[in-house]
Parts: sequence; structure tokens; C-alpha cells
Amino acid sequence: MISTLRNRILVLSITILATGTACSNDKVVNDVKSTADMLSDRPIVPTAELFVVTLNSPALLTVSKKTANGWETPPAAKQQLLEEQAEFLRKLAALSSEAKVVYQYRLTVNGIAIFAPASLIASIRGLPGVAKVDSARPLARPQVEEVKGSATVADVDSVNFIGADMAHARGYRGQGMRVGILDTGIDYTHRMLGGSGVQADYAAVNPALPNPAFPNKKVVGGIDLVGTDFDASSPLPAANLPHPDSNPLDEAGHGTHVAGTVAGLGDGKFTYSGVAPEAQLYAVKVFGKDGSTNDAVVIAGFEYAADPNGDLNPDDQLDVINLSLGGGFGQPQILYNVAVRNLANAGTVVVASAGNSGAVDYIVGAPSTADEALSVAASVDGSTHNWRFKAVRFTAPSNPHWLAKATEGPISKAIADSGNVEGELVDIGMADEDLSDEVKAQLAGNVALIQRGKVAFFDKLKRAADAGAIGAVVYNNDAGKPIPMGGEGKVEIPAIMITQALGTQLKTDMAAGPVRIQFSTGELIEEPELIDSITEFSSKGPRSEDNLLKPEIAAPGARVISAAMGKGAGSVEMDGTSMAAPHMAGVMALIKQKYPTLSSDELKALAMNTAKPLQTAAGIPIPITMQGAGRVQVAEAVATPVVVQPPALSLGRVQLGTTRQEMRKLKLRNLGSRDLHLSVTAISTPGLNLSTPAAVTVPASGEVEVDVEIGFDMANASAYVSELNGRLIFQAGSQVVAQVPALAIRTQASEIKVSGTSEALQLTNSSPVQGLALPFNLIGEDTRKDAPNANELWKGRGCDMQSAGYRIITKMTPFGPAEMIQFAFKIFTPVTTWHLCEMSVLIDADGDGIADQEVASMTGVSGSATVLMDAAAARTIRLGFEKEVSDGKKASTPNYQPALLGMGPIIAFPQSTVAVLEVELSKLAKSSDGRLHVKLATQGGGDVVESDDYLGNGLGDWISIAGTADTQAFKDMDEVIGVTMAGASTALAKGSGSGQLVLYFPINELSAGQAVVVH
Repeated sequence: MISTLRNRILVLSITILATGTACSNDKVVNDVKSTADMLSDRPIVPTAELFVVTLNSPALLTVSKKTANGWETPPAAKQQLLEEQAEFLRKLAALSSEAKVVYQYRLTVNGIAIFAPASLIASIRGLPGVAKVDSARPLARPQVEEVKGSATVADVDSVNFIGADMAHARGYRGQGMRVGILDTGIDYTHRMLGGSGVQADYAAVNPALPNPAFPNKKVVGGIDLVGTDFDASSPLPAANLPHPDSNPLDEAGHGTHVAGTVAGLGDGKFTYSGVAPEAQLYAVKVFGKDGSTNDAVVIAGFEYAADPNGDLNPDDQLDVINLSLGGGFGQPQILYNVAVRNLANAGTVVVASAGNSGAVDYIVGAPSTADEALSVAASVDGSTHNWRFKAVRFTAPSNPHWLAKATEGPISKAIADSGNVEGELVDIGMADEDLSDEVKAQLAGNVALIQRGKVAFFDKLKRAADAGAIGAVVYNNDAGKPIPMGGEGKVEIPAIMITQALGTQLKTDMAAGPVRIQFSTGELIEEPELIDSITEFSSKGPRSEDNLLKPEIAAPGARVISAAMGKGAGSVEMDGTSMAAPHMAGVMALIKQKYPTLSSDELKALAMNTAKPLQTAAGIPIPITMQGAGRVQVAEAVATPVVVQPPALSLGRVQLGTTRQEMRKLKLRNLGSRDLHLSVTAISTPGLNLSTPAAVTVPASGEVEVDVEIGFDMANASAYVSELNGRLIFQAGSQVVAQVPALAIRTQASEIKVSGTSEALQLTNSSPVQGLALPFNLIGEDTRKDAPNANELWKGRGCDMQSAGYRIITKMTPFGPAEMIQFAFKIFTPVTTWHLCEMSVLIDADGDGIADQEVASMTGVSGSATVLMDAAAARTIRLGFEKEVSDGKKASTPNYQPALLGMGPIIAFPQSTVAVLEVELSKLAKSSDGRLHVKLATQGGGDVVESDDYLGNGLGDWISIAGTADTQAFKDMDEVIGVTMAGASTALAKGSGSGQLVLYFPINELSAGQAVVVH
């Protein structure tokens, strides 16, 4: 979930970009009215929204068995589920006529999606058979870059680059395989996808009505689960209600491109065939024309994939489904994790894109983070247009022949269609405002040089074109690479983007004399080192919370050519992991065609075992958290004689003070009829040691287990958190037949213990790692939430609060010394990144039980802060926003800037259980007794549910704490006490208040305990 209320304050006030943050107060959990009264940006007037009601009986796939004669479901289990759902529906109808049933799930989960007023949820939870009720969580529309379609099909393309042509030559073309595309729909009129190839046929289709062109011989089935106007992220409740129909026509373009890559039939000129060209496609439309979708819709897509004809017999289940959708910082606890697991265990391979958020730790996105999903990163294939680039020429007094890549985008006229455009550069700054008459006169007949920033690319280019410019050059506003300029609208002049460094150089040269550009040169810039690299946009792992390996494999996702929606037989190039995932969906169809009896886990392992590990041009291995096992190799996957499971040694977080040993087992299965004699070698980065037998024999059609001894040490431990990479390589003679990547996230661990009294504390540390001790006055302690069972993967307790403390200290600010209050939050288990855990301190100054102020954390990719909000003002803003929505005004998001009272830093320790919020004490509203009356809460972000945790029971109690430094129980304390093996001591001054002291050890070994209360 990308946008949050508090992140919008960040953007407005301190320009920290919180891209991909997963915290959001816009969810209904616990008691709706109570939490709206408490947390200041929660919905105030309950409105109708989509909920998923899960019932008690097991889903049918979990009790069914696949036999040689098909699926067998126990009649009693089926009858129990159907009667339970029928009884629920009867009770629901009796409860209220306002609740609308949208979907019924029976196979992958036992549940019902309803569109209902939030005020009914407490009553619905009490109906017979109800296990839980969850708000549907948004899933973002895939964000891809549409690239100029100047490339035509060449000898090397994204499909034959991964070896699919060699698999085709062996007879594996996807015959008999059925692949579901859960996306924006499919343009079934496109020639590549079985249609007529006539543009007018697409334009004539009414997407809400059946059409004789669907189904066809390629797109043989499907369903529209949402309708044209559905948008899960719209503030208008009417747009949140799906309206399913039988026509899954693509109205956005994404699904059509994806479908072409999986199984399209190319013409050899503008398009090339997909990875599994003889596979059949099913269009499962989960997005409307615009906006996002949610997990309630996607689970309905899983149900369709399990049983397309709806007879509750999964004999017709799809072989593979492709999910090029989702959001960043995906977590293991997701509502649809159970559905993914059940669908995959039943035999459908689930392939999902890793996300397009770049090389940011832990940003790899859901649903690819579900355990059984195959998470796909994006790599660069060897297509000519990916490493040989058309060039523009600059001529300047200092350099008469200066070439740069012609990085075009879809919002400008193609250079190839513009003729011989050449002109002098005129600097028009940022072009974020209308140009003056003087600048317009200078620009007419020349080429605009523009800096990126402030306004959309189209706005800049339009101002230049309207002023008579014959072309435009936009230079970046940071050190990043140029990107294809996208957005709404199009100008009829050529335009390119260049680097910040080149733009700065051009401006310097322009001061010395005229600088000219020639757009069409016929010259090329070659960068073969890009081949088999990971794209800059591909999302990095590991998975949030548990540090396990995601993404798991890479496939081509840069400038992929495929079908263009509504263009008859035309093509378009797109960038994105959305383009990488369908390559893998096609690959999995080919592997499953070769091995129809293997499980989804085994098929996934075959693809990962045979992937090509990638490295930089300098020979340095690319981190496993970027590429997973490596880039897919189809021919090797369908030819290897062995499958190794698990396909990765995903070791998670390892806390170390010195050394540690673990044992794991790998299972090798011989897929052939001859004994396999394999040698085993291991490679790893310093700090990780892998040891196995030097050789192993796997009997024909048999299995063996191999013990792997894993050693960890502190080699090269300059950073607190380190990624440790390794690989096990299995060879038959000189041929590599399988490889298994290993990943561990090593953190340093102290082992601090405390003794003595508050007047003379003694701290010892038995680890060579220097530890930290943070003293606070204890506010209170809390109990652990119950652990979820195997059928509760949707539950999360990652931000479960253990205790909290506070202290008032004096710090130097730019304006002189000031008293600060710091609130420490201690949770039970470490978080990988703190933006997944929102912290709130509610302050009630007038004693009415409703917060007057709120101190809250905001943590995003590019920065973090503590904010102080006027809670009453925030509620007023929220109420006004909700009134606009109810009045039919399509307000976008509420602006909480007027409620902002102050800001401060967050002291957040990565891979830790401790974080500290800090604000200026004088800005807080004290009660009439001079004290602060507070309530503390944490909220787990992302896709987890049951995420709120208040300090104390239920919604917590108001707690009175000191309002001045002298009235604390303990005062004048050091912010941080460093503790080496030599130990440390400190004396704490007593204040006039009463209470206990708590010390937090943010990098301690968990087994040693991180909080100690001193009486």
C-alpha cells in the first residue's frame, strides 16, 4: 500500500519521499468507532467497503486428494462447507439488507466477500461459523514504463535469449498447458492473441457485454471480476464495489502485453512469439480501467484458477497463473497467503512479479512474498535495443562531436518519425511556470534545455512546444540514469532525457558559445555490459520481517516487445518486473509440460536449480537479494536430470557475537533412469561457510539427502547488518546440473547483563560486539499476542508491543538548549525496517478520553521523522474529507498539513526491537495537574491484519507520566551507554516521582533479553 495519511504529511512538510511505505491508518480493525476516536486520522463516519469473511470449515482444496482418476472431495466436508456458507448468508440477510455478497470462495479458502457498511462488522463477526472478518487490502496497479516502440524484432529477443527456442525444438511449446493472466484483462481482438488483428474490432467491443470474439482459440476462457469502473483505492465507495461480468476485455494495456509474452503468436516483424506459444490463455480481469485492485478480488481470481467452470471440481484447474501486480515491502503474513498455498499445493504454479521499486532493502513486493509464489526479478536480455542505443549528437565549442543516448518516452514524437531535426539549445530552466514572451522568442525554432523537477514531463514539454521549440532535452535533477519520459498527453516534437552531469556540462558550454543538437544521427552507443544485468527498477529483497529469500529468480524485463492493446497487430515495448513474470509463467508451463506429475514446489525448484548466476562486467557476483538463484535458462530446466529441494538455503537473520553452526538438509531427486554421480562444491562470501560431502550418488529414479553444515563468523563485519551469499554447485563431470543459492542476513549481537541498583548500575557484556544500553522510565509492559496457527497466515504480530518507556532530557538545538521528551517502544520481535511498524503516543489533556494530540512515527524509504499532530484538527480534516466523498465529490486524499504542530527525529535501530520517538516537550498539552496523560499503540503495516496493539488490555488505559524533568522517577540519564567487554557503570539521579527504570539493549542477543526492569 503506497500512500498513507502520515506519509502525505511527510511529503508536504519535509519532502521525505515515503515510497512503498506499508503503514496505513485507513483500515478497520478491532472496534471501528473506538479506534476512530483514538487515532486521529482513522475514518470517522463508517462507510461501506469490501470485507472478506472467513468461516470455520476447511477449504475444499485442503481436504481433497488428486488421484489417477481426478480429484476426490469427501462429500461430508463439501456438504459442511456449503451448509455453513448458506447459513451465514441467511443470517447476513436477516441482519441487514445493506450487505451485498460479491464473491464466494470455497476451494482456496472458505470465505465470502461482502460489500457492507463498517458499522455492521461487529455484528457480522458474531454470526455462526465466522472465524474472522478482514478489510480487503489494496494491491497497486502495476507500474511500468512504456518505451518508444522504435525497435523491431531482431535475431535475439527476450524469449530465445532464455533458451525457449531450444525447448521448442525439443517439442515443448506449451501444448495442453493453460495459463491464467490475473491482470487488466486481455485484448482478444489482437492478432498475437487469436484475434482478427483489426483495430476497429477492438473499438467496437462493449466491455460490459458478451462479445462473439471471446473466447477464441488462444484466449479460451476468462472472466471480468470487477467491471470497468472498479477502483479499490478510490475515496468514492461506489467505485470500491466490483461489478463482475463475462467479458474480460483489456482496457488498460498491461494484461495484453503480459499475455503476449506468455503465449502470444508473433508475426516475426513487429512481434515475436511468447515463451509457451501453444499454451491456452485465460483472461482473469482483476483491475478496472483505472486504479488499484485488492486481495478480495485476487482471491476470487485464485478461485477461478482452481475451478474455471465453477462446478467445485478442480479437475479443470489452471496449470500456471501470472500475477504482475502488487505493492512494496511485502510480508509473510498476508491475507491471501493461505489461498496461494492451497492453490499451489493443488498443482497450480503461482508466478508473481517482485516489484519495480529498485535496489532498496526489503522492498520486494507482495503477493510475490507468499511462500509458495515464485518471485521474479527483472534482468536485461541480449536484444539489440537493450545494449545498442541510437545516439544524438551535441556540438559545442569545446567538443565538436559529443554523443549521448537518445532516451525517448511515449509522450513525445519519435525521433524516427521527426525527420532531420537539428537546432541550438536554449536553457529555459525548469519550465514549471508559463514562459515569458522573451524566452518564447528565444526558443522559437530552437531546442529547449529543461531541468527535471516540480511538474510533470508533459507540462514542461508542452510549454516548450507551444513556444515554437522544435525539440527538447530534459536533464535529470539527480545522479540517476535517464528514464523514458512518461505521463498523460503527447507533444509533437522529439524529446530526450539525459543525465544530470551532461546537462550541467551543456549549460557550462552554452555560457562559452552556441551548443547544438542533432536528434537523428545514424550513430550508435554500445553497452554490451548491460546484458544479463539486473535492471535498476527491479525490487530488492530479502522478504520483510523474516529476512528470507525473495525474489527467487530473474527473467527479462527491460524493453520487452509484446502485444499493444487496441492496435490490431501492433506492438509496444515496456519495462518492468511485470514483463519478467510472464516470461517465467511461460517457462513454468514448459517445465510442467515436460514433468506433468511433479509438484509446484518441484517445478519451482527445477527453474531455480538451473538458473544462471549473474555477475557484473567486472566479474563481481550480483547480490542474491537482487537476482535470487539467477536468470532463468529454459533449455537447462527441461533437460536437467536432477531436482534439488529446497531450491535455496534461505537462512534468515543470524545474530552473531563470534561464531555459530547450523545443519540443513537438501533432497536430491533423480529424474532419469540412470544413476547420477555428482560432485559438490561450495562458494561463499566471508562470514559464511558451507560444507557438504565432496560427492554424492543419486540412484536412478531415486532420492538421497545431503547434509549441509553451515558456519557463520564475524569476518568482514564492519557493518551492523551484512548480507552473506553463497552457492552449492552440483556437477555431473564438467556439466553443472543444479545450483542452490544461500542467503543469510548477519547482525552483530551484544550480550549485556545488568546488576546493582539505579544509584550504581553495573553492566557487563560477554560478547566482543560493543552493545548499547538506553535507560528510560518505564510506562508499562504488555503481554504477547497468541501465535497464529497454520491456517492463520493472515495474522501478524510483528509490531506486538512488549513495553514502553519515556524520559525528559535537555538537548542542544540550533536555537539553543531545549527540553525533549523521548518515548521508547519495545516490541517482541525485530523488524527489518521500521516503516512496517507505526508507533503512536496519544495525549488527552482535558480528561475526556479522546486524544487532543498525537505523537506518531513516519518512516519511509528516503527518511523518517516523529510528528506531533493536533488530533482534533486532524479529525476535523478527516471528517471534511469524508463529507466531500459522501457528497459525490471525488476528493483525492485529505491534507493533514494544518494539523501538524511539530516534528522531531526517530532513533530507530535496524533489525531491532527498539525505536525512540522524540519531540519538544513544550509543544505537548499537559493536564491541569501538570502531567501528561498518554496512551501508546503500535500498528503493523502492509498486508497484515489484527495489527493494532495498545499498551495494556483492549484499547489500553490512559497512563499518567511526568510533565517535567524533576518529577520523573529517574532523571539526568545518559541517552546511550556503550558497553564493551570491559563493562560499564552509571549512576542515575532520582527525581521526585515514583516508578521503575527500564534499560533497552537494541542490539542484544534475543535470548539474553533486551529489556531489564530495575526496581
